[in-house]
Amino acid sequence: MSTKIEPSKVTSDKTTQELVEKALEEKIETIWHRYSSQLPQCGFGLLGLCCRNCLIGPCRIDPFGQGAQRGSCGVDADVMVARNLLRHVVAGASSYTDLAMDVLDYLLAVGEGRCKDLSIVDKARLEELCKVLDVPVEGKDELTLARDVATKLIAEFSMPRTGTIVEKTAPPELVELWRGLGILPRGPAREIVEALHRTHEGVCLDPEELLLSCLRIGITALWQSAYLAYALQDVLAGTPSPRKGPMGPKTISEDYVNIVVRIAKRPIMRKLVEIAKSKETEQEAINVNALGVNVLAPANYVMSEVVLATGQVELFVVDYLCTMPGIVQAAEKYHTKLVSLSRSGKVRGGLLVEVTPENLGEKLKEVVKLAIENFKNRKEEKLFTPKTPPETAMIGWSIEALKSQLKGSLEPLANAIREGKIRGIAILFGCTTPKVVHNKAHVEITKELIKNDIIVFGTGCWNIAAGMAGLLKPEARTMAGPGLSKFCEEFGIPPCLSFGGCADNARIVKLIAEVASLLKVPFNKMPVVASAPEPMAEEIVALMFGMAGSGIPVHTGVPLPVYGSKFVVEWLTSRLEKLTGGKIFHEADPAKAAQELVRIVDSRRRELGW
Repeated sequence: MSTKIEPSKVTSDKTTQELVEKALEEKIETIWHRYSSQLPQCGFGLLGLCCRNCLIGPCRIDPFGQGAQRGSCGVDADVMVARNLLRHVVAGASSYTDLAMDVLDYLLAVGEGRCKDLSIVDKARLEELCKVLDVPVEGKDELTLARDVATKLIAEFSMPRTGTIVEKTAPPELVELWRGLGILPRGPAREIVEALHRTHEGVCLDPEELLLSCLRIGITALWQSAYLAYALQDVLAGTPSPRKGPMGPKTISEDYVNIVVRIAKRPIMRKLVEIAKSKETEQEAINVNALGVNVLAPANYVMSEVVLATGQVELFVVDYLCTMPGIVQAAEKYHTKLVSLSRSGKVRGGLLVEVTPENLGEKLKEVVKLAIENFKNRKEEKLFTPKTPPETAMIGWSIEALKSQLKGSLEPLANAIREGKIRGIAILFGCTTPKVVHNKAHVEITKELIKNDIIVFGTGCWNIAAGMAGLLKPEARTMAGPGLSKFCEEFGIPPCLSFGGCADNARIVKLIAEVASLLKVPFNKMPVVASAPEPMAEEIVALMFGMAGSGIPVHTGVPLPVYGSKFVVEWLTSRLEKLTGGKIFHEADPAKAAQELVRIVDSRRRELGW
């Protein structure tokens, strides 16, 4: 750890700075140390000009024209960059598809009576899925409906023709646009397999066709897989409704047994929390001199290791939600145990407690028991509580919850947008990365957007960044422009609404589709923009293409590996806009990025005559 890390230079958040300082004192290697040791990063890789798709390679192309201009097989820079990009998008889409299929397994098990630990919590959402899938409802109980929906979806995932899911969930004008461009997707699994095949050596050699495949897979990820992931979870865990509470690492309490989670599947989270809050568990915690058991998600991706520096984390539990490998070494410095709930997300050096629909409750009780037993192994000298007080956040929004808050419909939001009280909508999503100052871009862009009367809907790691900055509480309206501030005061909502995990971006675009319908405006003409200020994961790249393919201009704060091809860059920033109305553009400076997003919103308003 020869690299010197200055806490204030790697994260803008005060609490995280305290934790970084504590980690440094205890000689914990962090993501910032490892990132520094990688510098300078491979220039060929950053530009997308390195190919390892066959065993002739690896090959690279010289961006300066001095060395090789083609790979050994003859591939040029345009195809190489586009093919590598498609592999990113496919991997990202597979994450949402796998999540949806995993939850589908639980739904089928509930319907067949094999899963006794979950039940149908939201029948309305189940009936919505029946409508989407043309499953008859009349005269059937909820367990029969669950079986019928699950059986139909199993077929839909591999549907060899254009499936009913996109045609029923996306706005009609987008469906016709995609049909005309030849990018209306079939079932998710079918699309992912074909797209990955296209990137195989010697298959697709046309860069534009590869880029159109990126759009088709992005649409699949956003309007099919992510939609099904959130809808199926709503059925088994309930449709989210906002709740107030503290946000960030300060929620870790010295008096409680603490289980920090990175769990993608909400039904599993619901059951884990239920067990942790039971009277039986509470008594077991009291027996080891704790007040109870906390199950919490206090950190976004980059913070994963430093959260352990509190010395108060008994278990770090994951299924497969963006788990940083570095937590293994960080946990060794403390008493923290690592637990994986699935083989997909197995952590080297950790415990595997594999949960299935049949053993869910039993195995989660084992997990909670492990945490309680580990409480006694805390090292007194390593206990640390950040001094920075936690912010309060109002989190867990859904379309239904927002309608309820707006007196029963989205019409107040639609009217406010038409009248200019709210100039537009911004979707903030994505990860955190050591390539930029942690949380800084998330917070600065969000603040600038709401200052300009643009309401922000966000997901993923943005939630933690915005929450810790005080942007997710109704009182944050004081940071908004006059129109948005008045709207928030009238309806008791924050200017920034937290919609949950990355799959919930599908929930946001469906909300926007409803608003567009009320306004009688085509979806891809709406004053809507998106920003991934600190992207890291491939699933975010898939969402970028899903949004851009839907006509939403998308900003990324970290460049995609495409700058080795002028054709690909021009296609993403110009040609794509002509095809769908969307685009993907990079701007590292948060202030300039926010200015451009505001400019786009205003331009779209002018085009609509508003």
